[in-house]
Amino acid sequence: MSAVRVVKLGGSLLDLPDLGPRLRAYLDDQRSDGSCVALVVGGGPTTDAVRTLDRVHGLGEAVAHDLALRGLALNAHAVRALLGRGEVVSRVADLVVTPLAILDPWSLLVELERAAGGPLLPHVWDATSDSVALVLAAALGATTLYLLKSVGPAGPLDPGGTHPRDVVDPCFGGLWRDRPGVRVEVVPFRA
Repeated sequence: MSAVRVVKLGGSLLDLPDLGPRLRAYLDDQRSDGSCVALVVGGGPTTDAVRTLDRVHGLGEAVAHDLALRGLALNAHAVRALLGRGEVVSRVADLVVTPLAILDPWSLLVELERAAGGPLLPHVWDATSDSVALVLAAALGATTLYLLKSVGPAGPLDPGGTHPRDVVDPCFGGLWRDRPGVRVEVVPFRA
């Protein structure tokens, strides 16, 4: 597989009126050297709907997390329509032929966890799409994960540091320590 850059679009950015053109320009810049870009789209309002269902009906964290991951696939298809290009990818093998892969995290995690013989991340609310993107970046051999955020400091995160909850989720630090080969850079995208 050629070099893969993993970009995670925060779900809180899905309401940007000019998201399509801004994201297209950013992704074009990431691909300027011919790299494959794998885009993970965060949960935003889709995940919020699952949180409400869980709160009202007590689905339980494992079931709710699974549903939230499935919601990320819905968001991937929506962003694909917004961009007007790229392919929604649900199998690792399909990445090798896709210059802009918009990932279906649920399907990919099912495949990768089956191959690993167990979970790659905890299936709890504290493991958000940031952690999902980190696990996928490591599994795909990416050296850098770009987190496009509404808030946060610009630039690389310190793997040994503490990170505010509004920047990354509570599971992120522990998962990152287990995957030291991935550099993480925050890109404030709302500004």
